[in-house]
Amino acid sequence: MTQQPANPKSRVARGTGNILVTGATGLLGRAVCQALGARKVKFRALVRVSSQRDLLQGTNAWMAEGDLLRPDSLLPALEGVEVLLHLAGLVRSKDPAALQAMHVDATRDLLERSTARRVVVVSSDTVERTHRSAYADSKLAMEELLAGLDREIVILRPPMILGPGSPHLAALERVARLPIVPVPAGSGRRRPVWVGDVADAVLAAMDLPSDQLPGRPIDLPGAFAVPLPTLIKAVARAQGHREPRILEVPSTALRGVARALQTLRSEPLLSIERLEGLAEEVMSDGKMARHRLGWKPRVLEEILAGCYAAPAAGR
Repeated sequence: MTQQPANPKSRVARGTGNILVTGATGLLGRAVCQALGARKVKFRALVRVSSQRDLLQGTNAWMAEGDLLRPDSLLPALEGVEVLLHLAGLVRSKDPAALQAMHVDATRDLLERSTARRVVVVSSDTVERTHRSAYADSKLAMEELLAGLDREIVILRPPMILGPGSPHLAALERVARLPIVPVPAGSGRRRPVWVGDVADAVLAAMDLPSDQLPGRPIDLPGAFAVPLPTLIKAVARAQGHREPRILEVPSTALRGVARALQTLRSEPLLSIERLEGLAEEVMSDGKMARHRLGWKPRVLEEILAGCYAAPAAGR
């Protein structure tokens, strides 16, 4: 069940709760809305005109229409909101201007129009990389913006989030179907996490007592650091495919291929930026997440089992 006013642009009705979720129809947003619905919590889900609203079926969310890139459209949805779960973001974009607009400008405009006492924001562990992408740069700028605000703010830094429909999972699936997969020699390990575990961390951060607010971002590392070849092979097995042969290639050779591809394609599959990201491993510390949020992430086998389980099995 979902609820929607006859006029989506009207003032949000009383009794729809004081929690607003942005990015509600995204991978993490859906998991958070499902978790709130399971708690029987009344809450609002921010949706655009073009949002696929049936993705929230069964969450009992109240649909509040608004667009983060049109700040004044948010005012009805924000009225009376005390807790803001800000999960919206651009994952697939490489456009620095678009990323700045969504992660920094829209976050600033949203909070300027909100009186929420508690704000939970999802960032990314990629902000810790030496060679940051435009995505990571915009997330870091967002964190710096939030650090200067006088609010109860909790910033979460998950790594690669996997779940049904995850962009990361889709990329791994494409690679895992190949007979031979070249990877940079010495690729950094990854710590993938299950989307449902991150959703639970969001709700735990929402409920965190004021005197336990950390004052710095909370890392949400996966249970184990997994080498890239191991991750690719595990995805192949989970799909019932033969494991591909992993060919470790010196980064210098792959850089040459990437440069050649950049001259041929506007958006090559293999880029210098992507190679730098693959080479670097982010060292996250999960101690604060364990102590304050009860963080107990699933291991890789459990994550992949959840990704390919029948829909009726739930998250």
